[in-house]
Amino acid sequence: MENPRAFMFDELWQNEKAIEEHFKQPHMTNLIEKLNPLLARPLELKRYHEIIL
Repeated sequence: MENPRAFMFDELWQNEKAIEEHFKQPHMTNLIEKLNPLLARPLELKRYHEIIL
């Protein structure tokens, strides 16, 4: 990553449903709600997919 102000978390999930359920959990909705006002711009989540050769 070239941006020193960016954070990247590398996580592996069983499937898309597991990710969706994770972000619906109270601790995650609470975190995003409290974190966004502290950021210069809203939290941006990007999903990448593993490629196995």
